Amino acid sequence: ALSVVMVLSIFYGIFLGVKYAQAEDEATKANMQKTLINFIIGAAAVWILLAVLYAIREPLGRWITSG
Repeated sequence: ALSVVMVLSIFYGIFLGVKYAQAEDEATKANMQKTLINFIIGAAAVWILLAVLYAIREPLGRWITSG
């Protein structure tokens, strides 16, 4: 799941970057910049949470089966 999320988010980030580069007027460019920044923050949060979940999967599995 981690690799799929990373690949999809990279493609979506590239898509947003292209849309930002193609923006004609300043209002659209500012709106796309906000969208791109929000995407980067959200993608980083998801990557970190998935990495933490991946790291604790074994202790979490042991904790669930022991109780």
